[in-house]
Amino acid sequence: MPSLLETRFRHATHYNDIVRETDELYRKGGMNVCVALELFDGERLNIQSAFDFLAGLISQSGSKLHDSSSQRYSQPEMRAGVLLGCLVSWSRHTGQGLRFHADERLRWLELQLKAARITGNRQQESAALGNLGITYGWLGIPKKTIEFQQMRLRIVLETKDRLGEDQALANIGLAYFMQGEFRKALEFHTRSLKIAIEIGDRIGQHRSYHNLGITYDCLGDHLKALDLFNGSLAITREIGDRMAEGNDLGAIGNCYLDLGNIDNAIAYQEQHLKIAREIGDRRSEGYALGSLGVAYAKLGDANKALKLHEQHLELAREVQEVRGEASALLDSAIALNQLGDKVEAVTRVQASLQLYEKMGNRQQRTRILLLLTKWKILNVLDFGILRWLKRFRSFWREK
Repeated sequence: MPSLLETRFRHATHYNDIVRETDELYRKGGMNVCVALELFDGERLNIQSAFDFLAGLISQSGSKLHDSSSQRYSQPEMRAGVLLGCLVSWSRHTGQGLRFHADERLRWLELQLKAARITGNRQQESAALGNLGITYGWLGIPKKTIEFQQMRLRIVLETKDRLGEDQALANIGLAYFMQGEFRKALEFHTRSLKIAIEIGDRIGQHRSYHNLGITYDCLGDHLKALDLFNGSLAITREIGDRMAEGNDLGAIGNCYLDLGNIDNAIAYQEQHLKIAREIGDRRSEGYALGSLGVAYAKLGDANKALKLHEQHLELAREVQEVRGEASALLDSAIALNQLGDKVEAVTRVQASLQLYEKMGNRQQRTRILLLLTKWKILNVLDFGILRWLKRFRSFWREK
């Protein structure tokens, strides 16, 4: 009869296999994505139980983490390290990408990093560092993103992992994008694309086209951005990545919005929203709602715009996506100001400013300060006009 420890290991191994199955299904693309997510959702409690058991064994070895000799770890610790490393790796799409909030994702990845160092698995150490960097980006700390990606870059250069190098460069580029340093972002995304083409990495090519597109769009070259997004969309449909397809559709919608084609912008954002809801991508759902809000604001429907921005704000806070929260606060403030609620508008703009300052985004900081200055002038003018009207009325009454 197996011991309790052995029974727990068998349980963890079984659910490791389940997570591997969800990952394999997800990567097949198309409707397999929904099947994979349904399988993960149905077994999530058991998967979490397996993770907690393995994490408990690994956590006990905390004092030994920086010991380079893996032989000093016990057999159960080593076994747990191998299983947990695989469990986290195979959950990267279904769990980490679409089901975990940032704090939960951080816990899983920090323990994967620990497990990788215990077992000496450089590939998993590299992946954990990269994904930790991405998660800190969600939390609005791009400087920490760059720090983790640079750590990853050192490993992939040492191990000659070209795919890992491609991914690390792309994520550093995104961090600079979040800080509003678009020229620096272009540099890293261009280097990432070059490697992706060299090694035939279609996922990397799609990622680089998309990242270059959003950067050129922010630099004002909307036609070049549109061309890049269409190239990215062709690849995502080829490989069947529904989440990436939705993000490309949303990016195309934003491009059309910048070009003044609001009808096309709304049509593409509605497609983005449909896919995001289909696969349960709450982060992308928020961005789609926010972009629709901006489109309706341009049509002069501030009430509808505000409702959409409120939904975006709620979702961004739910999934702990700081950049989305900052954007939703700013956009909803603009709608509130248009509707005459100037006090709440200023409150939200100031909250948005704090988040952008946390991210180190000087461009958005400047934009918000200019907006506040403009509103202050307008508010003074409004007050002056009202005061003048009151005096005018009093004058005619006296007459």
